[in-house]
Amino acid sequence: VGSLDWWLDSNTLVIGSRNGKAMIVKIWTEEKEDEESQHEVDRSTAKVSSTILHTIDRESAWVNATKFSPGGRAVAVGDSKGVLGVYSYEENGTTIKISNIANFKLEDSILDIEWSPDGQWLYAGGEDFVVTVINTPTWEAIHRIKRDRWVQFIAASNGGSHVAIG
Repeated sequence: VGSLDWWLDSNTLVIGSRNGKAMIVKIWTEEKEDEESQHEVDRSTAKVSSTILHTIDRESAWVNATKFSPGGRAVAVGDSKGVLGVYSYEENGTTIKISNIANFKLEDSILDIEWSPDGQWLYAGGEDFVVTVINTPTWEAIHRIKRDRWVQFIAASNGGSHVAIG
């Protein structure tokens, strides 16, 4: 596993893997009610199940970074070949619709992705020593923040006015 991210307020998880795939998975608990109470659930005996809703194939590239957008309408996938793909995402029960809406080629492996809280900006960084800033309404890379080392972590402040890079 190279990356994990939960879709906001749901049981849907995107998993980036070292085998070149990003999988969107629905996870649920098959709860058995306690014999003594109709309302209690015994979590120690509950069975966790999952189903793969969709697989995004990145061929031989490791998927190092995955991130749902704040509203859950898109998912970004970054890989070891420096390709950042953005996909529109719609879920309806156990089926989803995925469409590729943007692709970016960075200089080297992508290690982290972050969305601004309002979804207007997407940040990607990695082994190229750069954070690429993408304007999501136009899907244009508008700025590159250079560093003296890899970009392993990116975090946008809740207010959206700051970005921390590590």
